[in-house]
Amino acid sequence: MRSGASSSASVVTVQPRGMRLRVLSRDGGWTEVVDPKTDQKGWIFRRYIKASGPPSDVQQTEPSTTGLTQQRALF
Repeated sequence: MRSGASSSASVVTVQPRGMRLRVLSRDGGWTEVVDPKTDQKGWIFRRYIKASGPPSDVQQTEPSTTGLTQQRALF
């Protein structure tokens, strides 16, 4: 995960394959996520994640305070 939506942003952590993260927002090809276990936030390029959960491979949760619907992603 990176600190910003750019390949030049610093790496804040490396997530293991199969890690479940919560989607916060999107910016171009980047997805902002948070690790629900540690509350650590970061950005991952979209091709490195896949949506998880039925019915359309995206699990909807309660609307966030930003007005975006939160989703879960599998890294």
